[in-house]
Amino acid sequence: MLALLPAAWFAFALLAALRGPRGSGDWRRAFLGVAVLSGVLVTATAEALGALGLFARGPLALVWAAAAIAAAFVWIAGRRNVARKGSSFAAPRAIAPELPLLAGMALLILIVGVTALVAAPNTWDAMTYHLPRAAHWIQNGSVAHYPTHVLRQLSLSPWAEFAIAHLELLAGSDRLANLVQWLAMGGSAIGVSLIARDLGGGARAQTAAAALALTLPMGILQGSSAQNDHAGAFWLVCFVAFFLPLRKAPSPGALSAWLCAAASLGLALLTKGTSYLYVFPFFLFTALFLAARARRGLAGRILVFAAVALALNLPHFARNVEVFGSPLGSPQGLFNHAFSPGTLISNVLRNAAIHLATPVPAWNGVVEGAVGGIHEVLGVGVGDPATTWLGTEFHVPGRFAGTERPGADETLLLLLHEGFAGNLLHGILILITLVVVAAAPAWRRERDLLVHVWLVAAAFLLFCAALKWQPWHSRLHLPLFLLACPAAAVVLSARPHVAGWACGLLLAASLPWLLANATRPLLGTSSVLRTTRLDQYFFNRPDLKEPFLAAARAVSSERCALGIEIGPDDGEYLLWVALRETGQGKRRIEHVNVSNASGNTTSAPREEPCGLIRLTTGAGGTLVTVAP
Repeated sequence: MLALLPAAWFAFALLAALRGPRGSGDWRRAFLGVAVLSGVLVTATAEALGALGLFARGPLALVWAAAAIAAAFVWIAGRRNVARKGSSFAAPRAIAPELPLLAGMALLILIVGVTALVAAPNTWDAMTYHLPRAAHWIQNGSVAHYPTHVLRQLSLSPWAEFAIAHLELLAGSDRLANLVQWLAMGGSAIGVSLIARDLGGGARAQTAAAALALTLPMGILQGSSAQNDHAGAFWLVCFVAFFLPLRKAPSPGALSAWLCAAASLGLALLTKGTSYLYVFPFFLFTALFLAARARRGLAGRILVFAAVALALNLPHFARNVEVFGSPLGSPQGLFNHAFSPGTLISNVLRNAAIHLATPVPAWNGVVEGAVGGIHEVLGVGVGDPATTWLGTEFHVPGRFAGTERPGADETLLLLLHEGFAGNLLHGILILITLVVVAAAPAWRRERDLLVHVWLVAAAFLLFCAALKWQPWHSRLHLPLFLLACPAAAVVLSARPHVAGWACGLLLAASLPWLLANATRPLLGTSSVLRTTRLDQYFFNRPDLKEPFLAAARAVSSERCALGIEIGPDDGEYLLWVALRETGQGKRRIEHVNVSNASGNTTSAPREEPCGLIRLTTGAGGTLVTVAP
């Protein structure tokens, strides 16, 4: 029941925003504003309670209960004011032609939500660092850095894991861990519909924008996972939704829009590192635009903007500086080592090719060959280590170096996997949008739409210029696709019947990703409705289930701490699962014999282990050994 406290806070805060004396009556902007405030509250609570060593269930429940009560009082006070002065709020009205599409969208988000609730988190990144870092914070009562063999648990942006830790503490388990991404998925659909309105789109365009956002294959898969891609994308959508109107005439809510945009930016940076690249064109253009208009007070507002965004990230930056000597943490080998027009074209082609993959190997071979041929003309290696992630090779779909080309069945499985799925139909629609807006004189007169399209394109080019190509870049492209959806919807809706048929087609085409998710399927023998939760955790590595359970049974059942020695990409969280399964869920886990930069960290509480589990990963797989 305690897990309902954040929902109660959100409901009362939204009602207060809509019905208060200053309520705008714009339910979508109010929704995004309350979501941003909720994100700030999650951050402030984790940091403040963690600094006191009180990041635990009781103190957290008190904070959310107090927030919900305060929001309820504000709502009640606002209702009394409204009764005296009248309200500008008008309930949203459904337009009959949109009802079938809205019903389809509601069913889609419901199915993803059921998957998120029923399925155990099992994404490999979630097993290696998303969930282990939350487990260590809960164990330590603090979000301070701690010694670990997996440096990603420390250095990478932590907001999504802050939210997961909140839900896990309040619920008493990880059963709600996937809901962070699901809520971000729904929020993103609301945000892009608002952006479509601000770009000049009518009701059909706004509904189409939400439909395009919800039917993104990668978005559907991410919506039931414990990763952070949809969460980071949602904050970027919020940032653009609040920042876009600032280029227009000032309004009474301009200051609150600045603050919401600043907090959205801070939360985006605190959730996903790629946000630095994606947000830069939007912020730079708007700042230059406002400066050219010589807006009074602009400098002060930009300072406040920067201060708010920085304040949300400052504690995490400080922890990273203390351990790694840099606010962004340890180097991950992500950035290109070569910069030229040829390498930029190479990365543009390879990143685009990810989304052209189909279940037909012959077609994939044609795409792969065409990209390779262009590279030969450019004189650039298609797998140049300077622009390609270590250990991978460019293929369609991508794969690790030395692995065989997948057959038809394996290719289909990759296209249904949250690490590799592309957005083929959406990519085609967005490309058509780009061409139409750039070429058609009528669309070129739509300044806001034209600018938005080119800013999304600039963000993509900056991404390609900065980061090495990786086979799983499709999930990192999710914010770009979401931000492109409003423009595509506005262009499509110029012909209402075309928009309706296109959205209907995309809803129908989304069924494979909805029902046959490669790691969390609803149908088939591996359905999450039929498989035990324990087996779901080990879905990606079933070979580890029995060795991990055997190791958990072999270590002493005493309540003293257990030491672990693992590699930088081992699934630590599976050890936590194995210990819970064997009745040792309350036992502390400490990384031992840590030789990296985190080894000397002393800010987190520690206990001397009385047992050891060591994982050794080699050509033959993962060897599990137990020592007293």
